[in-house]
Amino acid sequence: MASRCGGVRADRWAAELDSLRYLIDNPQLWPEMGRAGRAFVEENFDMRKLNERLVRIYEDVIAGRPVAGAEAPPTSPGGPHPQREET
Repeated sequence: MASRCGGVRADRWAAELDSLRYLIDNPQLWPEMGRAGRAFVEENFDMRKLNERLVRIYEDVIAGRPVAGAEAPPTSPGGPHPQREET
């Protein structure tokens, strides 16, 4: 249940802990990560853009056209520490 509501999945706790340690140890990354997160939310979760997308989907359905833009919502870019090389 925790994985569905923001908790840490049991099979990922070690990776999550590593990510948190990395963030704690690298506070110089916080401002840029904050800006990137805000930009992502503004671009992908703006109510006007979401409503326009929904209207286009309805128009396509009504017209019998293939539904453009009905794919899954975007995922957050880069994960918790995009500048770190994975080993």
